[in-house]
Amino acid sequence: MNEDTGSVTEKSLSRFLEQISDREIFLFIGLIQGLAGWGLAENGDWLDQHRAIAYPLWLLVCVWPTLFMLSFTRQCITRGLAWVSGYSAVLAILAAYTGWQASPQGEFDSEGVIATFGISAVAATFVALIHLQPLIWRQPRNYDAFFTLSWRNFLTIGLSAALTLGVRLVLLLWEALFEAIGIEFFSGLFEEAWFILPVLAISFAFGLHNFRGATSVIDSIASLLERLIWLLLPIIVLLSASFLISLPFTGLQPLWDTDWGTFILMAANLVGLFFLNAVYQTGGGLPYPAITHRALTIGVAFFPILSALACYGLSLRIAQYGWTVSRCWALLIIVLMALFSIGYAWIIILKREGWPERLPWINKQMSFVLLGALLLTNSPVLDFRSISTASYFSGIESRKVAIQDLDARYVQSELARPGHLRMQALLAALEESDEQAAIALRVKLGHERAEPGWTRAQRDRILMRPEPFDVPTDAAEMIRRHRSELPDLLFRVDLGASEDPEILALWGNIDHSLDTYCVGLQEGVWQSCGSQKHGYETELTLDELLRALSRDEFQASIPNRPYKDLHIGERKLKLE
Repeated sequence: MNEDTGSVTEKSLSRFLEQISDREIFLFIGLIQGLAGWGLAENGDWLDQHRAIAYPLWLLVCVWPTLFMLSFTRQCITRGLAWVSGYSAVLAILAAYTGWQASPQGEFDSEGVIATFGISAVAATFVALIHLQPLIWRQPRNYDAFFTLSWRNFLTIGLSAALTLGVRLVLLLWEALFEAIGIEFFSGLFEEAWFILPVLAISFAFGLHNFRGATSVIDSIASLLERLIWLLLPIIVLLSASFLISLPFTGLQPLWDTDWGTFILMAANLVGLFFLNAVYQTGGGLPYPAITHRALTIGVAFFPILSALACYGLSLRIAQYGWTVSRCWALLIIVLMALFSIGYAWIIILKREGWPERLPWINKQMSFVLLGALLLTNSPVLDFRSISTASYFSGIESRKVAIQDLDARYVQSELARPGHLRMQALLAALEESDEQAAIALRVKLGHERAEPGWTRAQRDRILMRPEPFDVPTDAAEMIRRHRSELPDLLFRVDLGASEDPEILALWGNIDHSLDTYCVGLQEGVWQSCGSQKHGYETELTLDELLRALSRDEFQASIPNRPYKDLHIGERKLKLE
């Protein structure tokens, strides 16, 4: 009975849609999408105060119409509506949780919450789409279809986004031209949300309609990209294998001594896996001569070693400094790459040179693992901010990290609601047990205005080089405005930014980096002369590194800049 009802509904809808063309349908959907976006933008202030509502609404406005247009066929409209709506509902629930994590508004930075959810939701939706389209179209869900759809969807969306950007640039040019001759009507019109959002949404829908139908052009572009990757894959595998063969002779320490050792390993592994799948595709037939294929087979068998080394490098950081949101994401990516790599190595052992024929089976199963992992990262099941909050505050509660060394900026910018709630609990406990520490913490959080400059007790806690010196109140206030925490070191040194020596403040961060900020006296007024963040790689703990820097000799050099760089021992700190 339900099937008959659904069939009647779909036939009635099909008869209605026969009266209008596909292009008109797409443009109408784009118009509705743009108007919905304008409606949300007009209520932005209220929605910003209710992010658990705002995030799902914005997601539905952006995702639902796009998925429906990419899956649209006249023969399967109700199936498309059902599957797209079901997946969008799942994402909307996760968006509501993410919005709750970004609340209350104004208490901490939420840009990171929005960025990570957006990137992971886009990646999950891309994977989900290649599963949804064959289901909606009642086509075989084989790997050939998945591979073809992945390229077509990627290029269709990319080209449609490029068209939308082009429309926006043309409107800006139009605005500038007419403003130059004194006609300001267009400059006002093109800044109105009710006009620009529907125009851009219609442009994107128009692009989806045209590029989605131009399969021959899209497939030709995909073939060109595949050819380029075909040329690069042997080089990538050769470099990865050469690197791994060299490690027994060099050891791992030079790799860890760089700022990007783990990242380099992850990038090499990720690029190798992507290129491998782009070239071998469905596994039917060898894309290279037999001798090249054998060499690549050996190189692919090394991929699990890259994953293992990346995991080892990350584990060293976690053991020394604990969990952070970025380290949680890095571990997830490494684990997913390891599963792919181990799967490929296993089929090489089983099938020898015939391993490509089993490649589609592994990739199909792993697509479900990837989709599930991306969705779970935006749920309470795999909440990286809660994990990182527990790791960071455990050090404070166990007294391994002193209260005065608590990095309030890290908590406010990275840990969102879990960090905020934990910080409030810590503040409440301090107000009962240590009033001075509570006051200092409120100042760090910006809840309480401190007196200009630093107190004598605060100055006594700062290491000064080359010897203790008086810090003018104005200079101290500028440094404090740049970063509320007390500097770990203050250098009095001539960097050439003014006639008088400058003061360089230095902070050590939890993410194994150093922040510097320079102030100098120019025409009787203390002004900023630069700041920079420096990554460092060393076996020393942060406290040991700071003590080493406080002992090392230092000098300014490279005078062909507005100001000189500072050399501390063998380390050079550049200001920008």
